[in-house]
Amino acid sequence: MTFTATDLCEAPTATATFTVTPATPVVITTPVATTVNACDFANQAALDAAFQAWLATASVTGGCAPVLTNNAIGAGTLCTGGAVTVTFTATDLCQSPTATATFTVTPATPVVITTPVATTVNACDYATQAELDAAFQAWLATATVSGGCAPVLTNNATGAGTLCTGGTVTVTFTATDLCEAPTATATFTVTPATPVVITTPVATTVNACAFATQADLDAAFQAWLATAGVTGGCAPVLTNNATGAGTLCTGGTVTVTFTATDLCQSPTATATFTV
Repeated sequence: MTFTATDLCEAPTATATFTVTPATPVVITTPVATTVNACDFANQAALDAAFQAWLATASVTGGCAPVLTNNAIGAGTLCTGGAVTVTFTATDLCQSPTATATFTVTPATPVVITTPVATTVNACDYATQAELDAAFQAWLATATVSGGCAPVLTNNATGAGTLCTGGTVTVTFTATDLCEAPTATATFTVTPATPVVITTPVATTVNACAFATQADLDAAFQAWLATAGVTGGCAPVLTNNATGAGTLCTGGTVTVTFTATDLCQSPTATATFTV
């Protein structure tokens, strides 16, 4: 600036300077663009805390004590994931620059339950109820689960049912996970044995005079016993309580009880042999 003194006889001048140093540019340092995995957090609150810590890494330099703000309203939902773009604004005396950064949540993959294959077994394939129960437990163990965040697989099975009566058991499998708890069902069926049926010898009357000896009568009696048969069940064993045909010379009637001993049944039936 030039100063001039105007007078009667002279007009000298002189100069002086007044300098204004401008503020340095305002520079926003945004958080590093970040992607996190939903499975790394125990709950929504833990994700929100991580998001707030990420926001706090933003900073600003230059200007005249600029105030840094952002428009963030949250990290998004833990279970659905997605990207949140945050705008940071530095409000200063002369400048209000903005900058953006993204915070992305990768959601868990869907939880998928692979159930055991629907299975039908035959009661006759097992010697005891315990063997059936063991087969049922092995069948349950073929269920698996994938996806999610380390889901825990459970089921509501209480047992395979009763060996001798059979039937179908429907089991529900549940995968409990951070964000979901899907269910799936599978069936285990026990086909019971068919009923045991004894075919007894036909009630028979013979004449003592038709036999030469007691041995001949005894042989005829054994042949008569041998006509008994059994069907159904699980390979039943047929026995009888016969002790003999009686005495040739005195005759009489012998009632024989036949018993079919099987896995689940032991029916009896009778037949008579009369001399």
